[in-house]
Amino acid sequence: MYRFYIGLVLLPLAICALSFSLASRDTDSDFSFRNGPEPQTCDPGIATDMAGHRIARALFEGLTVFNPRTLEPEPGIAERWEVSEDGRQYTFFLRRSLWSDGRSCTAHDFRYGWLRVLSPETGSEYINLLYYIRNAKAYAKNECRAEDVGLKVIDDHTFRVELEKPVPFFLSLAAFATYFPEPSWAIEKHGRNWVRPENIVCNGPYVLKKWALNDHLLFEKNPLYWDAANVSLKKILALSVESSNTGLNLYETGQCDLLLDLPPELIHVLRDRRDYTSIPSLSCTYYRFNVTKPPLNDARVRLALSLAIDRKSIAQRVLMAGEVPARSFVPPGMPGYASAPCFEEDVERARALLAEAGFPGGNGFPKLTLVYNTSMTHKAVAEAVQQMWKERLNVSIGLENVEWKTLLHRMTKLEYEICRAAWIGDYVDPTTFLEIMRTGDGNNRTGWSNAEYDALLDVIAMEANPERRNEIMHQAEQLLIARESPIAPIYFGVNQLMHRGKVNGLWPNALGLISFKHLSPAGPDARAD
Repeated sequence: MYRFYIGLVLLPLAICALSFSLASRDTDSDFSFRNGPEPQTCDPGIATDMAGHRIARALFEGLTVFNPRTLEPEPGIAERWEVSEDGRQYTFFLRRSLWSDGRSCTAHDFRYGWLRVLSPETGSEYINLLYYIRNAKAYAKNECRAEDVGLKVIDDHTFRVELEKPVPFFLSLAAFATYFPEPSWAIEKHGRNWVRPENIVCNGPYVLKKWALNDHLLFEKNPLYWDAANVSLKKILALSVESSNTGLNLYETGQCDLLLDLPPELIHVLRDRRDYTSIPSLSCTYYRFNVTKPPLNDARVRLALSLAIDRKSIAQRVLMAGEVPARSFVPPGMPGYASAPCFEEDVERARALLAEAGFPGGNGFPKLTLVYNTSMTHKAVAEAVQQMWKERLNVSIGLENVEWKTLLHRMTKLEYEICRAAWIGDYVDPTTFLEIMRTGDGNNRTGWSNAEYDALLDVIAMEANPERRNEIMHQAEQLLIARESPIAPIYFGVNQLMHRGKVNGLWPNALGLISFKHLSPAGPDARAD
């Protein structure tokens, strides 16, 4: 029987051990929250991490926005829209709105931003999200002109988008950061530095006033935002704190008002508190296998490692916040779709697969390393999996803890063997998970390519019948998880909040989104709505 060794840190002791303090800062705010690791960027066309996207949503606004309660798309910069009968053409009618430097925000800014994402020189890892647009993929491959892409500026406030095929979730895509407008004049003048506080031009409810690297970002209310009258908070502080223990210390000492992640060893203490909330999330935490490195280039080895993981024990004994064991890639709760489990835990089959691959009883199996980014949660899960692989397969796996930016770089460059990863849905459709494993997708990061899988995705993209579409998505998941196994799903996550009750308008949702414009001061006895 494998055992779990999770060092329990008593809450009062954790508070006393505070080493990260805001006391010396002259930055005041109406609300502060732990944003996680230092964001790579808040450039909406380039950002890939949750921390960067969270900031981008405070500073920019797209044609549509997500309703923070229901996650349904609602009018943003577009007041309204019309959809053609065949579902391939969207005409957006933009409201009169301004950038933070006083210039009008027009249809030209959306066209510019989207074409910038499609330019290979930009290096956007979300470029595939725009391939639904007519000729977008051809343009990205330099096979057509910008004028041939289905982005038509009818006039300053009318923007027509022509799609390759009907996309039932396109209005949700339009609310995602990659689809935000961008100010051409600021980007052309400052290049990648256009998002620095002294250069940035925004069109959202807030503007970036300060960015202290590895410490915090401060944004202030944008007086030129079109709906500024309904933005209540003047200053918001986003803390770049990678450690969940440090975040809890800041929260308990009154230096942070909202936590979005908690130390796993303290969940059993925290989950009964009045200021704690947990709801299911459209997210999956999984391990990536670098299929370019032996023996992980053998699907039998990858599947064996996946089959030997006791996901139920991890969810119930390590995480303990309501996480669900993941035996598919698309999480439960996706409207209109339910994943079929692709496998069950099967140690005997895992051993047989290893033997077939040339490692009977684990003999001769090389020592590999599992890399994870700094977090007590990631560490606890990695140690549990390490122990399972040793006791069940006689396979020794080393562990390596690195900072988030380092892990991201190594994943992108395929400089790892096994690594921890997670995906949170960008929009509410199963393809937000399935598409990232397509050949060449910037979020694949495994080296895996499979023509059959790519073909299934192409069929899914063109299939209008919901039942048939779901059947094909099941086939794609089965191929990905149970046959080829470039990834090993571990658990479907939950969104955990601890909120001091300083503001109203925090509505926990499955995508973990915060609608900053809806936050407003609360009374002394209030808590999250």
